[in-house]
Amino acid sequence: MTLTKEGEIDVRVESSSRVRSWVTAKMHYKIGGLDEAMEVPSAEGAPVEASWKKFLDLGGWQGKRPDNDTRKKGSEVEKK
Repeated sequence: MTLTKEGEIDVRVESSSRVRSWVTAKMHYKIGGLDEAMEVPSAEGAPVEASWKKFLDLGGWQGKRPDNDTRKKGSEVEKK
């Protein structure tokens, strides 16, 4: 297995005071020397967990609103 740098490093330094600061850094690498068996399989055909299946069967995010939802109709939609 080999790692080859791709592009430039992305570094972000931030501070909230004279005492506290943090760094976020990332670098992209290309992984070489892997055979076909190491590829990640696609998500198609993967089983859905029972809790998600129930949620989707109820209509997902677009389903019926619960009885205790007192917002005006249409207020849950983001206004642009």
